[in-house]
Amino acid sequence: SMVRGVQDEAHRNGYTVFLCNTDGSGIVEETQFKLLLDKKVDGVILVASKYTKKYLKENIDFPVVMIDRYIDSPNLSYVTVDHVKGVKLALDHLYSLGRRNIAFLGSKLFSSGAKERFRSYKRYMDDLKIKFDESLIVFGEYTYESGIKMTEELLNRRVKFDAILCGNDLIAFGVIEVLKRKGINVPKDVSIVGYDDISFSSYHNPKLTTVHQPTYEMGQISTRIILDMISDVDKRVKHIRIEPSLVIRETSQLSIRREYEKI
Repeated sequence: SMVRGVQDEAHRNGYTVFLCNTDGSGIVEETQFKLLLDKKVDGVILVASKYTKKYLKENIDFPVVMIDRYIDSPNLSYVTVDHVKGVKLALDHLYSLGRRNIAFLGSKLFSSGAKERFRSYKRYMDDLKIKFDESLIVFGEYTYESGIKMTEELLNRRVKFDAILCGNDLIAFGVIEVLKRKGINVPKDVSIVGYDDISFSSYHNPKLTTVHQPTYEMGQISTRIILDMISDVDKRVKHIRIEPSLVIRETSQLSIRREYEKI
């Protein structure tokens, strides 16, 4: 939906969008960026990676806007989601359900989003007076397969947990699959919260509680910014963080302990 937001806004203003996929390769990313400049495109909307700093100069005299993942620079514009708010929404929700042993399964800390989600998890666990436990942290990739592997590793550690905050929805689907296999009930035994709210989240069984990222709006806003830069209407650097929201579905519920307390 992020790409669709870019395309729709660009087409409304008479622009054509060229979509480039890097498959996570730094060489491909740099090559494609230089190719776009050689082709005299009017501007580039870029999802930054750990490789972007190697070729993107902060003083570049060319319209560039980063979207979702970004390089934190006073000279480069970006549009992203407020991940601090997103993680807080998820943890406040789990805490309100009586969950106190909350694991975190996320991506390795290469991108801005991955770093912000994990840092926010540590910060708000402390704010909630829950002791930070490294044995409840597992890093992998933003994939279903990695979600399976991380959950298996967490279970092998034999640590107590009653909730899992996942770095994205694909990880969450892998988590649920492993817990089902092990006879662990979601959400009765373990509550799960994903992150992104991809379309399949509302069709999955059980339907996934997740942090919704307004990706279509991110695409629209990024395009408006770059069009203003191209037309010289507004060339100011902008750092925009859009507020996420929590979508509560079927993978989170009041803990058994809290239910007993209410009797």
